Amino acid sequence: ASLGGATYRRIEAAEYASAAKLP
Repeated sequence: ASLGGATYRRIEAAEYASAAKLP
């Protein structure tokens, strides 16, 4: 995910946070 869309960036942030929660 490397698009410049604002909505896409929000999804990326959510994915990043979800991945950070994984051990």
